[in-house]
Amino acid sequence: MMGGIRSWAMLYRLTVLILIAAALGVTCSTGTAQSGQVPGKILMVRDSAAWMWQGGDLHEVYGDGNLSDARWSPDGDQILYVAIQDSYSDLVLLDIDTGVTEQLTDYAPPLEFEPGSQLYANRSSWALDPSWSESGRIAFISDYEESGRMALWLMESPGADAVLAPEDAPTGVDIEGVSLSASGALAAYCVKSFDGVNYFTTVVLRDLSDGIEYPLGVETGGVYDPTISPDEQFVAATIRSPEGVSDLWLLGRADASATQLTFGEQAVAAAWSPDGNWLAYLRPSGDGFGLWAMPMGDGAAAGTPIGLGEWDGIDATSGLSWSFAA
Repeated sequence: MMGGIRSWAMLYRLTVLILIAAALGVTCSTGTAQSGQVPGKILMVRDSAAWMWQGGDLHEVYGDGNLSDARWSPDGDQILYVAIQDSYSDLVLLDIDTGVTEQLTDYAPPLEFEPGSQLYANRSSWALDPSWSESGRIAFISDYEESGRMALWLMESPGADAVLAPEDAPTGVDIEGVSLSASGALAAYCVKSFDGVNYFTTVVLRDLSDGIEYPLGVETGGVYDPTISPDEQFVAATIRSPEGVSDLWLLGRADASATQLTFGEQAVAAAWSPDGNWLAYLRPSGDGFGLWAMPMGDGAAAGTPIGLGEWDGIDATSGLSWSFAA
């Protein structure tokens, strides 16, 4: 059931985003020469495969037909991704040089249950939204625990046992869109709440040493894709306005400030460069998405965003991942 709800919600969000972009006349133009200024390699999901942008070119790295949520390892030699199956999903590790994969979770239901049956669905679990920090720690969201809520799980390294993250005051609510800090000490994610009339979403930071949560104070009908800056002082996130326009905002940890970074762009899937000097994101372009990189500095945009290319088949809900490794 959880997979169906998540897939419907993602499809609805992207459909609305693209339709509004068309109505507003949002367009994209790429700067091929300028794209050479943007360092490193950016990972994305296109047509259920992992693709890499580097130096102005996009090429396929790996695909097995059911891949989502691709993330670079800290050394850039491996890719962690979600393998979507029938009513469940698992985390899988790919060695880029050898092409060898290793399954890190085992959330398939027992073989004796018939696929499509209620028992099969009840015994299935999801591993979603992975984040791999520079420290080596991996975080992801899963409903594996008995309550069935989408909770935060941690692996200290690939192949280590997955454990529930420390939580000082469990609320029992689902979370989504996890991002680990570079040190692995903090996690950011979104929490939805309902006041009896409307749904609200809050970006939350959790200290993974004691489990204490710190809401960043932004509540709206739509906030998603939080990502912690490398210096751990800011969280970039997409906030959707009451008119349905999605833009990137920068949320400050120290002062709970909120600074708008894009204006009317329908920007989603923000990802920091490892040095914090750039912020990559996606925005609709025709029937697909354009990849953009915004220079950053001193807690604000430091220049005009550079268009890196436009392609169809991009899975914006899988997000982006940036590495400087060769």
